[in-house]
Amino acid sequence: LIRGAFDKERVLDLIKNFVVYSDSDGKLSKKLAAYHQFYAVNSAVDSSKEVVPDPDQSRIGLVWHTQGSGKSLTMLFLALKLRRMKDIGNPTMLIVTDRVDLDEQISGTFKKGGFPNPIRAGSVKELKDLLSSEAGRTIMTTIHKFQEYEKEKYPVLTKRENVFVMADEAHRTQFKDLASNMRSALPNAAYIGFTGTPIDKESRSTLRTFGDYIDTYTIEESVADNAT
Repeated sequence: LIRGAFDKERVLDLIKNFVVYSDSDGKLSKKLAAYHQFYAVNSAVDSSKEVVPDPDQSRIGLVWHTQGSGKSLTMLFLALKLRRMKDIGNPTMLIVTDRVDLDEQISGTFKKGGFPNPIRAGSVKELKDLLSSEAGRTIMTTIHKFQEYEKEKYPVLTKRENVFVMADEAHRTQFKDLASNMRSALPNAAYIGFTGTPIDKESRSTLRTFGDYIDTYTIEESVADNAT
């Protein structure tokens, strides 16, 4: 543990990018990333550096972490680290879920963790306005807000290349019209999927949609860690 965690470069990374102070019911607590969160975030950042210069390569990859392993916190740590990458400017980050309760949970995690100005899109129009802005923002939304009148093609909202989309429950939301609308709206965005149950079928494949696994944390590992 000492040799691994207290390597000079690693311990500085942990202190700078993987510690958040969370205010919950008036009590302040300090949270440090678990090892699977640390590895997943740094692997995603490394993959992002390869993707950003080439907008045609929009797939960062897939994080396969078992349910209950803290994916919301992993997204928070990833968002914090991406914002500090000088070579990508002031990025826009979009966190997409498919349920209102998940949207609320992730938004709450970001706010309680002290992330600066996360915005939860309240309507279809507000989401379009937020994504059309040239300013870097961190936006939470459900996939259902990527809808348009039946006969109209969904518009391009921004062609910026420093847009990162984190798709939660990626095995459920990324294969139909709403996901297609999102990709039409953000043609140069880079996509990273998060799931506890990836699928690989002829008609639907999480890996084909997001790219190779960035990191895996299986239920067996979670049980061994007494997390499950």
